[in-house]
Amino acid sequence: MASALSCGLLAIVLALRTLTTLANVPALHLYNGHIPIEQPAANVPIQQLVVGQPYTFEIYMENVERQDYMVETCSLNGRTFIDSNGYVRTLN
Repeated sequence: MASALSCGLLAIVLALRTLTTLANVPALHLYNGHIPIEQPAANVPIQQLVVGQPYTFEIYMENVERQDYMVETCSLNGRTFIDSNGYVRTLN
């Protein structure tokens, strides 16, 4: 399943491989700064991306309690930032 997503100013293509049935379309959330996993993120829209600014992104899907999913690739403007091994790569 490949879905075109948008998050603020970003156009994102996220390809997912499901091991069972399809779930809802994934959503990518982008937040300013480094946010620990145990801290809820403030839902503040990003008005402008700044080079060198730290960001936290979250891939969220509803109705996935009984299925397993794996992100195969994730691209931003045609450049992969999550590779086939699941590693996050910087866009230099």
